[in-house]
Amino acid sequence: MIRRILFIVLAMLTLVACKDEMRQYFPQTMAGMELSDYKSGSDAAEEMNRLHGKSIEAEAVAVARYGDGAAELWISRAKDGREARRQTGKMVHLMFENPKSPFSYMKRFEYEGVPIYPFTGMGKRHLVFFRGDLIYWVTVSPEASEQALADVF
Repeated sequence: MIRRILFIVLAMLTLVACKDEMRQYFPQTMAGMELSDYKSGSDAAEEMNRLHGKSIEAEAVAVARYGDGAAELWISRAKDGREARRQTGKMVHLMFENPKSPFSYMKRFEYEGVPIYPFTGMGKRHLVFFRGDLIYWVTVSPEASEQALADVF
């Protein structure tokens, strides 16, 4: 009987440990669009590294696509808030300074006390920011960017 209880407890702990801890940060709808695709773990990390052309240091990575790809939300977890701030600053600086970047920087603004670094490019608005140890990249049409931020916050 004790073995059976121990087995059940271990099985439950294993299920809890395997749960995708990043999923909780992704809304079911963003800017009026339904979640259409979600990736996390190594699949998302490989995609992020491919986009950057190098390996990015992250504790966890996930991406969601909304409206069959019309909008995206990327979230990565840094080792701590200080590292999230450093990585966000570096990314914004490199995008701003690179003359070959497809992104154009807009004026920084705050949303609920959080600095948001907006860019335009490839027909979309891109909003980059961090909160705690999480780094966010929101991609959405310019007219839907305010609603997207509200949904993510």
